[in-house]
Amino acid sequence: MNGDMMLTLANEKIITDEEQFDLRCLICYIALKPSTTTTTNEYREAYSYLNDGSPYQHANNVNTSQFKAKSNAFYRGCNTDDYFTLCLKIDHAAGLVTLSHAGPNSLYNHEKIECRFSKSDLDLSKLEYIHLSAGYHDVPVRNLTISFEPIPELHPSIDTTFKIDTSSLLERHLVPVSYVDPNALDTKRIKRIRPMRIVPPSNNQTFSLLDRVGHALCCNNVNAVVPVEVDDAAPPKLKPCTDSVYCLQQKSSRHIKEYSHPCSFSELCTRKVKEPHLTHERHNVLKCAQDKSCLKKDDPVHRAEYRHTDLPDYLIPCQKQANCSNKSPKHRIKYFHGEALPLIRRKLDPL
Repeated sequence: MNGDMMLTLANEKIITDEEQFDLRCLICYIALKPSTTTTTNEYREAYSYLNDGSPYQHANNVNTSQFKAKSNAFYRGCNTDDYFTLCLKIDHAAGLVTLSHAGPNSLYNHEKIECRFSKSDLDLSKLEYIHLSAGYHDVPVRNLTISFEPIPELHPSIDTTFKIDTSSLLERHLVPVSYVDPNALDTKRIKRIRPMRIVPPSNNQTFSLLDRVGHALCCNNVNAVVPVEVDDAAPPKLKPCTDSVYCLQQKSSRHIKEYSHPCSFSELCTRKVKEPHLTHERHNVLKCAQDKSCLKKDDPVHRAEYRHTDLPDYLIPCQKQANCSNKSPKHRIKYFHGEALPLIRRKLDPL
């Protein structure tokens, strides 16, 4: 609670009044929680960090900001009036250490302080002692748990790719143009979609009292306001192409007037209104852990199995397919050559 606490993992027990030349430590420092009574609008938070070396070097490291990994936004969005649940994850094989929030605060703060150590600098597998220490204030600690697997109730799952997409709602429910974002819809299409006009009863028609009673008993709409559709605004539904994303005729205007194909950006597409010949079904896959630094972005199978920021889920089929001789990364990141993609079947694939 309140922070200003250090958790130190060491290869041997720390003895304060002795020199320990073989001491190796992993230092995990949680900064003092930021003040909520500041009179300025500027957010200030001291660094929480991961480091190796000696815990006695803390003051000097803070003054010089010399850390292996740090963050001064570790409390942003958190409930700072209660206990913090934190997770220090150590991957011995990869030499990777990650500090993050767990429990309820992990839903609002996704900050991760992460650092990779080489065995020559710090062998994580040899850290056998755990030390807890505080700074200038007493720090209540409710419990300390060591587990070899994640504790599910402390790691609630969240949808990190969730995006609010109202384009389909705007298409289904026509609203006045003055309420529509001009950048969200094609204004030309809005003009083509005319609402139903109201046809009032003719003023020249006169009915006697008996006529009105008869019409009422027979449920005739003498005095009703009848909606009449001016034209059919909805375009005809296209037949799905059996070649799906493998189709080599997706640039043919004649072909796309008859057949639909999956959009390469799936439900994340921002041009749904302008591409009525494409379908935008949800693509239920995980985001690639390496994302923009991924080295397999030219692999169409990997691209279909994992999402990458600003890149489509499916590549464009190269017209030359397996006979293509262009092996450049630029070409291979954009085009695929007939590889069997997961979740997508074409007519030539075996059932």
